[in-house]
Amino acid sequence: MPVLPPAPLGIRVIFKGTYQGSNWANIMYVQYSTGTPTVADLNTLAASIGSNYRTNVMVNSVVTCHLTSVTLVDINTDSGNAGVDLTDRTGPVALTGMPVQVCQVLSWKIARRYRGGHPRSYIAGISDSQRADFRTWSVASKNALAAGGLAFITAVNALSSASTGQLTLGTYSYYHGVDPVTHKPILRTTPLFQKYIGTGVDGRIDTQRRRLGKPVP
Repeated sequence: MPVLPPAPLGIRVIFKGTYQGSNWANIMYVQYSTGTPTVADLNTLAASIGSNYRTNVMVNSVVTCHLTSVTLVDINTDSGNAGVDLTDRTGPVALTGMPVQVCQVLSWKIARRYRGGHPRSYIAGISDSQRADFRTWSVASKNALAAGGLAFITAVNALSSASTGQLTLGTYSYYHGVDPVTHKPILRTTPLFQKYIGTGVDGRIDTQRRRLGKPVP
């Protein structure tokens, strides 16, 4: 894999947690508006983003699903600062959770149209009470997560710090098109930032067997 170029004013946000003895992770991005992020500000922002992730994105997750760390890495350069929040946060639903490989898929909408994969997050530790049957989620469950995703966008976009200015939640596109000879994706010279403008939730009960991770020690 080629080395990825710096992302203009970019911060990689890494969410890590555990559920039923297995690790889970999600990665998002925010773009800051000015300055050079300090470690202190990144630590503070990580705590705020983690709190909002638990409240809004983990809305259907059970209490045995843990968000254990949120790490922010400045990817504007290859030597940017990093901050972390290690607060242990759990899902709000005090009911039985579904098997470890089961997840809800939260899709993040962007303005640009293109073929191929679009940004999404795989949410672990979903309560068994959230399904309509053995194949699909209930309408109420989908609506709750979609609304939570919108609230998360609003909450993150309201965050700022002295060293970053205002934040904007979104994703970076690192590739464009396919090389006609090698059939490999073409790396952009400068990654393209795309802000999130909406959400959607897949009605199908999904699995992520390849994302189970190693057992927690």
